[in-house]
Amino acid sequence: MNAVIYTDNGSAFAGHLVAGGMPHRFRNGAASGVQPMGICKIMGIGTRFALPKNAQAKIAERTFAALSRVVDDGPEFKVAHAGHAPGASPTPKVVPIPIEETKAVLSREVARHNREPGRRSQGARGRSYEGMLRDGLAEREQIGRPVRRASAEQLYLSGLIWKPVAVDRFGRVAANGWQYGGPETQEALLGFHGTGRRILLGRDPDDFNAPAIAFDDAGSLICRGINPVKRGPYASVDGIRVPPATERRRAWPPTLPRTQTTTWTMPQWAQPSRLSTRRPRVMMHRRHRRARL
Repeated sequence: MNAVIYTDNGSAFAGHLVAGGMPHRFRNGAASGVQPMGICKIMGIGTRFALPKNAQAKIAERTFAALSRVVDDGPEFKVAHAGHAPGASPTPKVVPIPIEETKAVLSREVARHNREPGRRSQGARGRSYEGMLRDGLAEREQIGRPVRRASAEQLYLSGLIWKPVAVDRFGRVAANGWQYGGPETQEALLGFHGTGRRILLGRDPDDFNAPAIAFDDAGSLICRGINPVKRGPYASVDGIRVPPATERRRAWPPTLPRTQTTTWTMPQWAQPSRLSTRRPRVMMHRRHRRARL
């Protein structure tokens, strides 16, 4: 891996989505067993994580702070910003800003931030961030190392969700209630049954009904086109996050118009006059009764 990305050490960067499959993910110790493939692993990019407790040295943190002071305190967001204090929450006086206006302001300020000259960060030498990127690309062309472009296969693999699974005796695998593995892939998958080895199953997060792909623990392709043979309760990742039952619970009780009222009458059998007020008799063993006397 010639390319290395320098990122924060938070779970968003050190998790499976970005750093999955790398020897060192900064968090959760060394990886063991079959690991989901992250974007950096698929693209052939190495990872390097910033050290904790030194936020000012991180370019991203300084960039967020600079943009926050310019955008949040700008005239467009004068009545919509709750403040910079930790835990600040909106009040009834906060006026929302249309999303299109917000996007326009952010695009303008990000472009201005990148064009601003006089940067003193490492390697900048007074140039702007935009100039650093332009000069860096030109230098790579001169030394015979042109910019790499992600292939269609890499983009496809980067868009999948990965899960270690075990192969059953029928040459099938299960994930989120779905079962994959038809006759066309049974022979390729049966070699991993009973071996104690898990395989890595990749699926389309937007459509669990699409054919899956499988890799072994060494990163070698096992087979493609693993069709589903049993449908699960959810058809996508979004369906798992917000299942229909949750939506039904959120919608109960139903909201009624102000002109429509409902009354509830207690059934006759539940009215207090019809309920027995006698204390229930407690059957006690003669030995306990003698002890009480």
